[in-house]
Order: sequence, then structure tokens, then C-alpha cells
Amino acid sequence: MAENRVRSQLARVEAELAEAQVEQATLTATIEGLKAQQAALRQALAVDNGHHASKEEIMWMKKADAIVAVVDRPMRINDVLQALRAAGRDQEAYMAVSMYLADLAKHERLKRISHGVYGPA
Repeated sequence: MAENRVRSQLARVEAELAEAQVEQATLTATIEGLKAQQAALRQALAVDNGHHASKEEIMWMKKADAIVAVVDRPMRINDVLQALRAAGRDQEAYMAVSMYLADLAKHERLKRISHGVYGPA
């Protein structure tokens, strides 16, 4: 008798697990779709805010404008530094970029997301 009850409970748990796994897969697909939509919308906003300037344009911009131009998603200071250097601004230094990021966030040209992480305003 106890064995039948255990088998019954096992069957119920396995059915619930299968249902939960289907729900998880559906939610995962929904989340990935929303992430793609979010990225596309951020891309559109970035274009409107002057992001995606050419490397040559970024190279000749004032430092503050160049930083705003490369920050097109949440980025750590090292990511910003790497993006600036990829645009030909090899002279940029970590501490200077860090100070500019803080100032740009203070003046609401960028948003401080968390400690050391900045994103578009």
C-alpha cells in the first residue's frame, strides 16, 4: 500500500516537474525576446543621442563627448577605456576616464548604474 502511495507521489512530482520545465522554457524564450527588443530600442536611442559616431569622429571629439559617444550600454570603466582606445584614443588613462564618467553622470549626460558601471542617460 505504501509503495503505491510513493509511486503515485513520484508520478505527480514528475508531471509537475515536466510542466515547470515547459514553463521555464517558455519564460526563457520570452526573456530572450525581450532582451533582443531592449537591445534594439537602446540601439535606436543611442543613435538619437549621437552614439555610433565613427572612430575618426570619436578620435577628434572632446574627451567628455567621446566618452558619451562610446557608452551605448552599461559599461565598466575598463570597458569605456577599451572602447576609447579602439577608436584611436590611445592616450586615455583609467583615472581620467573614471573622473570624467563621474562628472558626466553628475551632469546627467550618463547614468551611474552601480559602482564603476555607467550607461546612457
